[in-house]
Amino acid sequence: MRSTVVAAAAISPVVFPTLGVAGPFSLHGQERWIVFASRRTQVEAVRDADQLSWKSIHGVRVVRAVNGWFAVIAGPTHVADPSAVRSDFVRKGAPTDLLFSRGDTYEAGV
Repeated sequence: MRSTVVAAAAISPVVFPTLGVAGPFSLHGQERWIVFASRRTQVEAVRDADQLSWKSIHGVRVVRAVNGWFAVIAGPTHVADPSAVRSDFVRKGAPTDLLFSRGDTYEAGV
């Protein structure tokens, strides 16, 4: 039994690398990153970020996630009322399918 528990503890970080791990972009409380897009390549993500940067959306940046994908984000932003925050960003020209993230899986800015 003890060896099973030790083995499970040893492989957990490999199988579930993002569980309980806070990255350099991790937020707490009601602070969130606004996620406008997730792209497979850095080139695609930077292109999307450039398209958003001319709108009234400040602080747009691209980050790499632990899965190798690139996210186009802004923030952090206090999100007490997600519907209101989403509506505000959509009025500024953001995509209607934007998401909110605590950023735990973001590992580096690009």
